[in-house]
Amino acid sequence: TCPLCPFWAHIDRFTHEPLKPSTPTMTPAEILANLSVNRSVRLREALESADGHRDALLGPLLRAIDCGIADPVGASPEEATLFGYALYLLAKWREPLAYPYVIRWLSLADEGPFDIAGDVVTQDGGRILAAVCDGDLEPIKAVVTNRSANEYCRGAAVNALALLAAWAEVPRESVVTYFLWLARERLER
Repeated sequence: TCPLCPFWAHIDRFTHEPLKPSTPTMTPAEILANLSVNRSVRLREALESADGHRDALLGPLLRAIDCGIADPVGASPEEATLFGYALYLLAKWREPLAYPYVIRWLSLADEGPFDIAGDVVTQDGGRILAAVCDGDLEPIKAVVTNRSANEYCRGAAVNALALLAAWAEVPRESVVTYFLWLARERLER
């Protein structure tokens, strides 16, 4: 929900009708099973049902991310698939409990973040990070300046700061000031 235009909260932007929460057609166990299978035939149904079981899925999705971070290279294809969907669902729900996990994922050295999530880092890493941060910018700034983190992850952290300013969730001026500080003082040329 956009704080600048609350009129559209829970309203379909095309039909202007109130959005009705979908009724889950799968159990949490079925959702997790389908989100663990690459190219699941019931993927859409699983994703639509997930919103109705948010409380029941929160713990398993956080554990999926934790397991992926613990062994990004050794994760099975099923674990890697669930890892990706967990990131997106937790970002969609703007779940602040996911914030430390996303920070740990983006702080992995070398190719670790890509080993577990592929191109999610470069495609949506910044948006995922911005969605779950809940206003605490210090961990994001730590990723930006972490020289042992993958350079694309550091870029995703910079992108997250820019998105938070664009979404008016943090003062634009504070992000601009931080970027200027980075350019002048912190980053190597």
